[in-house]
Amino acid sequence: MSEYPKFWKKAIKGSVGGRMINNRGEYEEFLLKGDPSDPKADVDAMIVEVFDEESEKYFKKTNKATVVNGYLVEIGEHNIFLDEINAVTDGYLRDLLKKPLSKMKPRVEKFTSPVPVSRLLEFAQEENKPVRTVEYLKSVIANLEGPSPGYKKANIDGVQVGNV
Repeated sequence: MSEYPKFWKKAIKGSVGGRMINNRGEYEEFLLKGDPSDPKADVDAMIVEVFDEESEKYFKKTNKATVVNGYLVEIGEHNIFLDEINAVTDGYLRDLLKKPLSKMKPRVEKFTSPVPVSRLLEFAQEENKPVRTVEYLKSVIANLEGPSPGYKKANIDGVQVGNV
């Protein structure tokens, strides 16, 4: 017998809907949205959780077309409380820094939080990495942080001032 809960993830860009039995044993409809290929997408909005054998049989029966056509795929464990994209160790970040910038960029661009990039920047500065690498990491952090709510720029006596 398999372990429960089991997780099903939408595998296409469009919306996927269906029916399921929730954790209270009630029948309900679901609608999953988001682009599974987008690293910044909300993964939890693309996941359905099946709680027991009866729920799984119902789920597979009522959603047969979406499962057979590959719109919904069963995945392994899914930690709802952890965004795995940003959960990296210091060792992983230091190993990432050993790569040339062109090889490091694709992984750095998958981060959805400025925290791991800030740690990477700190390590890059400690290890005296090239200015190009440091500047790139700073720009990624700035893009991830974005302007704070209510951010306004003002020009006071020729001096550019932010957060006014």
